[in-house]
Amino acid sequence: MRIFRRQLLKSLATALALPASGWTQMPAGGPVRIAMIEGLSGPFANTGEAVYRNLAWAVERVNARGGVKLAATPGAPASQRALSLERYDSKGQTEEALSALKSAIDDGAQVIMQGNNSSTAAALIDAINKHNEREPRRRALFLNYSAVDPA
Repeated sequence: MRIFRRQLLKSLATALALPASGWTQMPAGGPVRIAMIEGLSGPFANTGEAVYRNLAWAVERVNARGGVKLAATPGAPASQRALSLERYDSKGQTEEALSALKSAIDDGAQVIMQGNNSSTAAALIDAINKHNEREPRRRALFLNYSAVDPA
């Protein structure tokens, strides 16, 4: 469990460093909003809840250390921002995950996390890529923490 948490923190830090290095500019002010889309009800609810507990622990730990440091545009000062984790229930269904993705982006999520289902991850990646093409100023970053392509 400790190794999983350490890997999770490293993945989260890497994902949050991408905006600081020019991937996209995070909106000014407020926390960095992270949306976890997992099955939180149905037959795999216990798995989704376990992931949520680990992510909540990681977010609390980062926030206790002062949050994350994000660089603004060149020449502008860096900002220190807290993390905010929100959970969205996919009910173990890809269609529900896509609906949850739309809700998360509408709610202002900048980082989308999912990992318990490879087919859901593939659908989310496709939807996020399309969203990022349509709305480059409101880009979202997908962080896949454990889904593996079955091919």
